[in-house]
Amino acid sequence: MTTCKYEYNDEYVKYKCDKEALDGYDYCILHLELPDEFESEEFNKINEQKEMEIKKR
Repeated sequence: MTTCKYEYNDEYVKYKCDKEALDGYDYCILHLELPDEFESEEFNKINEQKEMEIKKR
């Protein structure tokens, strides 16, 4: 299991995501950027997974 590489740091908050990274990516579904080609199969797949993850929370 590889953890998400997303980190956020400012003068008030330090945060490192502890979620599992998607296979073949460095980031979890919530921190993975959507591809520029919004009509592509990859865009739709990632977007659907993001929506499902958000609904879980």
